[in-house]
Amino acid sequence: MGQTGAAWLQQLDAAVSGLAADWDLRVGQVLGGGSSALAVEVIMPGGVAAILKVAVPGPDCSTVEADILRAAEGRGYARLYHHNRAKCAMVIERLGPPMWQQDWPPDQQMLLYCAAVQEAWNVRFDPRGLIDGAGKAAWLEDFISRNWDYLGRPCSERTVSLALDFAARRGAAFDPARAVICHGDAHPGNLLAPLDLGGTYRFIDPEAAFIEPEYDLGCWLRGWRPARRQESEVGRLARAAAEQLAARTGTDAEAVWEWGLVERVSSGLLLTQLGHEECPLYLSIAEQITNS
Repeated sequence: MGQTGAAWLQQLDAAVSGLAADWDLRVGQVLGGGSSALAVEVIMPGGVAAILKVAVPGPDCSTVEADILRAAEGRGYARLYHHNRAKCAMVIERLGPPMWQQDWPPDQQMLLYCAAVQEAWNVRFDPRGLIDGAGKAAWLEDFISRNWDYLGRPCSERTVSLALDFAARRGAAFDPARAVICHGDAHPGNLLAPLDLGGTYRFIDPEAAFIEPEYDLGCWLRGWRPARRQESEVGRLARAAAEQLAARTGTDAEAVWEWGLVERVSSGLLLTQLGHEECPLYLSIAEQITNS
């Protein structure tokens, strides 16, 4: 980000100190793993554990995340305690580790995931200004076709062609009457455990969109992988996972399947762009699914 990023880093300590004073926070450890914000453990008055999040400035520094958390009121999402629009900062409920870190059978993870995502779909929020299903599908079509070529075609033309066909079908199928306020990036890494016994898993980091609910389920499916690395019949097993997701949420399995492949290919290309170690796995499974 050049000078903008350097200036943000230079004033970050002062910004955190100022926010801590404004909201009477006791600042703790900085959390790792974030990509677009500083996240810090804090203690609120009364000993309430929370997270202070200060977003990196730029065009993506919008208020939608805070607005969604406020509208949810702790149902399906972490609770919002404070928000400063001008400073792109907020204080949210502190939760536990993400679901993907739990050593549970896939069926148990899916059961908890489906309960959490259905709760999140109940959020009431004005969709005006959010990207809709047709817009999201068009964005993904452009991203896939442009970056597949730019990155030297890291997967087969057949796989990309199928993903583009599926994206076009989902865009054409957009129906506002069926759309919900989707999380927009509802993978298990964004679904966190409760700190208190008896609490529920809840989402963080919404990238809200007005889309059919199957889109969020496709975000789960994009990261699906067989239990054993050399598993045969990958396509059949992935299809079965899509059908399970649909059956547990009362949604359409074919739409989940199509969004899942689109998301897998687009995520594989993004990970390739970033040089991430998981990019070959995403794209190799996409290839196996396409060829099955």
